[in-house]
Amino acid sequence: TLNGGWGLNYGASYIRSTDNSRQAYDESASGQGGLPVSQSIKKRENTANLYAGFSKNFGNKVIIDASLAAEYYNSTAWNEWNWLPTLNLTYLPAEGHVLQLGVSSTTAYPEYWAVQDFITYSNGGYDEIVGNPALKPSHEYQASLTYVLKNKYVVTGWFSYTDDHFMQTLYQRPDELTETFRWVNLDFQQQAGLMAAVPLKLGGWYSGNLTATGVWMKHKDSDFYDIPFDRSKLLGVFSLRNDFHISRSPEITLSLNGQVQTKAIQGNYDLPAAGRVDAAVQLKFLKDKRATLKVYCYDMFETSHIDPYIRFKGQDFSMKMSSFRHVGVTFSYAFGGYKEKKHKAVDTSRFMK
Repeated sequence: TLNGGWGLNYGASYIRSTDNSRQAYDESASGQGGLPVSQSIKKRENTANLYAGFSKNFGNKVIIDASLAAEYYNSTAWNEWNWLPTLNLTYLPAEGHVLQLGVSSTTAYPEYWAVQDFITYSNGGYDEIVGNPALKPSHEYQASLTYVLKNKYVVTGWFSYTDDHFMQTLYQRPDELTETFRWVNLDFQQQAGLMAAVPLKLGGWYSGNLTATGVWMKHKDSDFYDIPFDRSKLLGVFSLRNDFHISRSPEITLSLNGQVQTKAIQGNYDLPAAGRVDAAVQLKFLKDKRATLKVYCYDMFETSHIDPYIRFKGQDFSMKMSSFRHVGVTFSYAFGGYKEKKHKAVDTSRFMK
């Protein structure tokens, strides 16, 4: 903390990881010949991050928090420096009005298994999951502007650019009956969006929230096998949450929520429209309403999962996914004076799921 209400923050972090991965084929168990050679690979990664920033409150009207990080990444395939800026600027012109500007940047790292030089076969050998040792981390830069009216109506616009965005794609080889699933780095991914959230209320018996989002997205990969792509799509996501307050004593609430999303893209995939409807009845009773009984049905019409497909430059692929209705009953009782201990979660984002 400095004089005049200024704040200074700074620091450094260093992460080192060692990955020992092995893939073995047991020919005696499979009873088949011609299996690939077993492999064992050891890789190391080093990530160093140096950052510094400042904060300042100007009379509770303008609040600013900014920082800049320099990040170094070293692996078997890559050595690179990246600058990662962060800015949060809040302007409070009057009571009930909030204007916020945010600029952020993050680094995402691929799964350890995705960067190994392994091939995993499935579906009788027709499908092969191929590792990509040259896969590199991606860097996302995002800017957003949010306006809050009367502390409840929210409008947000944003733009994001992800350099070297990585994803697993499918390629049907022209020389044999093989489908290759492989993680690749795109040139970039871009998104621009506008979101509006409006709370709803009718007397004391109904409350809800309507959210509408429009997104323009673009994926480009100029070296995707022999069929490079530059694709864009405009999509919408709409959700409506409804709570009907049937009784106050005991407290009975009926919830009916719905969401729908229009068609989208993911690399060379096309993603059909999807939606879901969830319903639940909740009963709170006993002293201080400590007991809660809930009966629910999620994905009532079994429509939440989509069937992705590819119809692109001679590629023809269809995937069939299943949706499942989830029905259940839960009961909980809150004992007085209990405080749940909080523990830092272990980061498992880079392990195979």
